[in-house]
Amino acid sequence: MTNPLRPWDLWGAVRAGLKAAHVSWSRSPAPARRVARVAAALKKPVTFTLREEAIQLARDSGVTPSASAMAKIEGSPIDGSLGSDRLCRHVTLTLAEAAQVHDYYRRAADAFTKIGDTSRALTCANARASIRLALWTAERSKPA
Repeated sequence: MTNPLRPWDLWGAVRAGLKAAHVSWSRSPAPARRVARVAAALKKPVTFTLREEAIQLARDSGVTPSASAMAKIEGSPIDGSLGSDRLCRHVTLTLAEAAQVHDYYRRAADAFTKIGDTSRALTCANARASIRLALWTAERSKPA
């Protein structure tokens, strides 16, 4: 049995916002259990490494990430195992806080690039990349 609709008829129906044949374009709302799992995943801790220079930039700037995120960042111990010139901190934040900090470093990297300060822009970009990797890993392990 063949479909009586030709491809251009189907495209016209889609453009008109109509339901064509048996195709339904609406999505049903998410079940309550899935919503609860996603809400629990947002509170899941995310761990990433920030260089001390990036933390110092955030501390010295007039605009900082949320106060709770900065308190957690500054409260994490300094790791000096790579030498005194490469100090870093292994920070653990919630998924929402990590997303806020990621957004902060994205905006800071853009601002420093605009004014031509490449060293600080690179520091912010490296911090952003570290957080983005941690967020990506957390998203991959989130329950479906």
